Amino acid sequence: MKVIDYKPKAKGFEGSIKLEMPSYPQRLKYFKECNFDLGKTDNGYEAKMGSQNIDALIKMLDIAKKHVKSVDLIREDTSYASFDEMLDDSSCDELCQEIAGVVINGIRVGGN
Repeated sequence: MKVIDYKPKAKGFEGSIKLEMPSYPQRLKYFKECNFDLGKTDNGYEAKMGSQNIDALIKMLDIAKKHVKSVDLIREDTSYASFDEMLDDSSCDELCQEIAGVVINGIRVGGN
């Protein structure tokens, strides 16, 4: 699996997160585990949440956790060295969802 150095798009964070990106077949398995529908976009297919949004989000975060290899982030006066630290801080909720989406949907080469 390819490891990328991901720079967050969520506001207020500086640094990066190393993510081990799943292969396309693995992402398809994750779509199935999360009960996602595949939606066609201009860039191919992306996962679309069904009616079980909360359950799917919990599953996505569990999956993302397996793919986060290291965290080196700062937000204001707080530093984060692990995904668990991010999950424990509600100010990181948006970023945790962002990371889960990147892992599940993949990222285009040169896309970050």
